[in-house]
Amino acid sequence: MLPPGTVGGLPLRANPVIRAHAARRAAQGHARRGDAGACRGGALERVRSHAAEVTGDRTPHWGPRIENGNPRLIEASCMLGLSRFEPAADLFAAERLHGSAVPADSNSQARFAVRQATALAGAGRLDEACQIVEATLPVIKRIDSATVGAELGRFVEQARTRRAGPGQLTLIDASAALATG
Repeated sequence: MLPPGTVGGLPLRANPVIRAHAARRAAQGHARRGDAGACRGGALERVRSHAAEVTGDRTPHWGPRIENGNPRLIEASCMLGLSRFEPAADLFAAERLHGSAVPADSNSQARFAVRQATALAGAGRLDEACQIVEATLPVIKRIDSATVGAELGRFVEQARTRRAGPGQLTLIDASAALATG
């Protein structure tokens, strides 16, 4: 019997992309549990560290892209999970403004836009949140992603806790219908 953690007797080693994804998932898990210390102090630092090691990697990409500044988008997502809406909204805005830090694929762009809108809604900035969602809805309809739909559902939950005008309510209801399929 071969020792655990080996293939053909050789040790398994995860490359930086895999380690960064594992750290990202750990950070998001800590954020969902509300453990800011474990999220920020350990896991997010590991995401940054492993992402810095990624150079010319030929690993097939899955999940959010780790390279090109995305650890800050992951940090913003964690702040959202910790219900720290204002810092999350600011981080998303700063990274989305840089453009190069946001992955080029439509799914990732829509996902991070909706996360930014959710943070803005949570921070009481429903006008800005609705503008982002309204601009993103055509892409969301086109890509038909369950992940983006789940993010849109979180936006709807947060937006419904705010005082909304008639146009905002129409957008929130349309978003809810799209989120549930």
